[in-house]
Amino acid sequence: MNESLLESANLYVLGLLTAPEQEAFERELLQNPALQKEVHALQDATLALACGVPQVAAPADLRAELLAHFPAPQQARPQNPSSAPVIPAPAPARSTSKILQFIPWAAAAALAVGFYQNRDAIRVAQQKSASAQDEAAAAREREKAYQEAVHLSEAARSESESTLAALRTKFSEAEKALASLSTEKERLTAELTSLQKDSHLDKTRIAVLGSLLKDQPSAVAVSLWRQEQQDGLLIVENLPALPAGRDYQLWVIDPNLKAPVSAGVFKVDPQGKVRLEFKPIRNVQSAFKFAITQEMEGGSATPTMDKMVVIGG
Repeated sequence: MNESLLESANLYVLGLLTAPEQEAFERELLQNPALQKEVHALQDATLALACGVPQVAAPADLRAELLAHFPAPQQARPQNPSSAPVIPAPAPARSTSKILQFIPWAAAAALAVGFYQNRDAIRVAQQKSASAQDEAAAAREREKAYQEAVHLSEAARSESESTLAALRTKFSEAEKALASLSTEKERLTAELTSLQKDSHLDKTRIAVLGSLLKDQPSAVAVSLWRQEQQDGLLIVENLPALPAGRDYQLWVIDPNLKAPVSAGVFKVDPQGKVRLEFKPIRNVQSAFKFAITQEMEGGSATPTMDKMVVIGG
């Protein structure tokens, strides 16, 4: 608030503005909340000062001094009532009116003196009020920050609960997969036991090929090899299907030979299964191990060792 407006507010409270000034000030007052607050504070301060002024006895000679402003009344001469003219009553002395007019101004001046003498106290009170408002604003900001922190904490807790639920779901799925693998292992073991008991397979060598794939640990194959006939049967489970242009290739590893012997190429169905009768491209003295590799379509003359997927014997 500028000094001019503050000065007008002081004069307005003391009733010292002219009619045009008062009309302009009241228009500004209607649309200025800060000015309204200042005027209320000045009115309260002025009233407090007026009520706090001690009562002082009037000087003894005040009555005589006031009467001195009035002219002494003239003595009327006795006249014949019938001939005496009618004399109108004298008008009230104008000096009395002037004195009465100056009484409110004197009171206002006294109040103005008291107000300016106590302006420091009023300024301190206003500063305390502003400080209290600042503290209230700071408290509101702290409350807002606290609410935001609570909201973030709740969001983090909700996210943690969602993550925990997802982990529990994955763990449950892993348990189911493990149970399925255990069941599959039991089935294959039973099948091997049954094959071993078959009299026609007394001379058949049975080998289980374990997975070398990190992303497909459940891949497995079983090889049934007949040494005399130089042929066998391959049963594959859970091998991933290969893209176009690629084949799986079966190898028979004979320690008496320098290199593994190819026993044919094959593909698996969408479920990763195949049942394949195989025969090596040359005779082997001892089928020590069997292995499967990924090769280009049509197979390879030698195995690509870093593309081996299962091996066993």
